[in-house]
Amino acid sequence: MNPDFCTIGIIVRPRGIKGELKVMPLTDFPERFISLREVFLEPPDEPIRKVIQNVWQHKNAFIVRFEGIDSISAAEPLVKKYIRIPVEKLRPLEKGQYYWHDLTGLDVIDDEYGALGKVERVFRAGESGNDVLVVIGDSVERLIPMIDDVVLDVDLERGTMRVRLPEEIYNA
Repeated sequence: MNPDFCTIGIIVRPRGIKGELKVMPLTDFPERFISLREVFLEPPDEPIRKVIQNVWQHKNAFIVRFEGIDSISAAEPLVKKYIRIPVEKLRPLEKGQYYWHDLTGLDVIDDEYGALGKVERVFRAGESGNDVLVVIGDSVERLIPMIDDVVLDVDLERGTMRVRLPEEIYNA
């Protein structure tokens, strides 16, 4: 996916017959959907610009209607597409908070074990769980919880993350 964009949701299915789409938010700030006027859909490789005609919240999802999408047959090809926004439109975070795309690619170094590899991706463990880093190095994949006891320092300028792994994670 294009690194100049950040994923904030995924289209999960059409809703109704008038081209509306159910969108599951993939963001810590789902309220942003209400104020959005345009988004970009991926894949394919190049983002496709879509203008939002209407959006409203329904339970833990959002119902979105794009300009030019006015039937279920026009909406169906958009299912499973990610909704993305340009990274410059992201809200600033507080110190010690990071967007997942900022963590991807960081070199992970443990104080005791040395270089562990790079952050391949990040995911949330369960609905109310903490973020988990997928770190790959030397053909080993480690799942590292993004918690204060484990992640000691993140230096985005240097592209590094310093951690203190419990032995059971290192040897897993």
